[in-house]
Amino acid sequence: MNSTPLTDPILAAARVAALTHEGFSTVDASASAVRCTAKRSLAPAYFELQLRGSEYWVRMLTADRWLSESVEGDVLEGDPIDELLEEELAELGWRGKVGELKHFRDEQKVYVYEHKVPAVSAKPLVETAALFLVAYARTFEQLGDMQSGASAD
Repeated sequence: MNSTPLTDPILAAARVAALTHEGFSTVDASASAVRCTAKRSLAPAYFELQLRGSEYWVRMLTADRWLSESVEGDVLEGDPIDELLEEELAELGWRGKVGELKHFRDEQKVYVYEHKVPAVSAKPLVETAALFLVAYARTFEQLGDMQSGASAD
């Protein structure tokens, strides 16, 4: 994914928010996504705001099985990820309920965790989507081996 000028105002706002988040080592953009590299993850991992059709999805992606399993272990033993995400969003000033977590391994054998960004909330979608990207990173940075101190560059 290359950094390209963004015509979608929601992705453009998310890119600006991502550039100021200290947990990302790189921020790239395409016409349909903003993709950020997790700075301190034990293995390569990415956070992404993706436009699919008319919906926005926030995602954490890794091809590393052990990293995914370490995150899954913390989620199974601790608070549900939806609650953790809602807490991070509340700290950023967003109130509401997040949708259901989708967790799967895609055709490219990448482990994906994702939530749909709600189109209806007290804040405009342009602000909500940017908050979701940062809150997703802040949520996952607390789980498994996402905060090892290593760089995933």
